[in-house]
Amino acid sequence: YGALTGKFTEDTTFTENDFRIRRYTGSGLKNILEKVEAFKKITNTNEKKKLLSYAIKFALNHEAVSTTIPGIRNEQQAIENC
Repeated sequence: YGALTGKFTEDTTFTENDFRIRRYTGSGLKNILEKVEAFKKITNTNEKKKLLSYAIKFALNHEAVSTTIPGIRNEQQAIENC
């Protein structure tokens, strides 16, 4: 839901019509930010494109997974995900 983009902080708020408000409020936002920081340490990068790529590769690494459905809001995101 956009957590790996690096644009969220503990002060981030979402509008009522944004589906992420249900997941990223209060401790939910804090928890996901902590996980993103841990992921950055594991992957040794802060670069958005690499973080997204590593996340997709991680999901595809499991033998039961053959497809991912990453979020795409525009043409550039589609290109990056491919």
